[in-house]
Amino acid sequence: SACNMACPLCFADAGAGFNLTLAEVEAILDHFVATEGNPEVVQFSGGEPSIHPDIIAMLRAAKARNIRHVMLNTNGKRIANDDAFLAELADVHPAIYFQFDGFDAETYRLLRGESNILSEKLRGLDRLAQAGLSAVLVPAIERGVNEHEVGAIVRFALDHPAVRGINFQPAFHAQRYI
Repeated sequence: SACNMACPLCFADAGAGFNLTLAEVEAILDHFVATEGNPEVVQFSGGEPSIHPDIIAMLRAAKARNIRHVMLNTNGKRIANDDAFLAELADVHPAIYFQFDGFDAETYRLLRGESNILSEKLRGLDRLAQAGLSAVLVPAIERGVNEHEVGAIVRFALDHPAVRGINFQPAFHAQRYI
């Protein structure tokens, strides 16, 4: 999906980029089911998929096809700020993969291009817990940037009611990182 952010780690803008329509996603899902039989996993990623106007309908379309794990990979901003979106997510109940790189402003400045987003991420996670949803934290770990935060991320994950796992990802640079 399109994204108006310029996160240094994201490769969504490395090429021409495109936005799928709901009809196109439904056709892709139908083809996936036809070829796989009982697909296990579909992940909606980006860019930032939560900003797509039809993301809830797309998640519902995947759920309606009995795909076991329907995942939303998100930065958490819309979860933190949009009550209607959070309510719809609670109804659809996808698996939520939540970008969470640590606690230092400098970490977020270097990895995401924004230094002041921690409070919004924490609010998003608290709101997930309040809505009865859970998330897997997805920290991008970069040597010299945030490897010193791994322990704090694990401790935080163990204590937060919305967090059910961590998927550490080594930082990958797609020719956009300065």
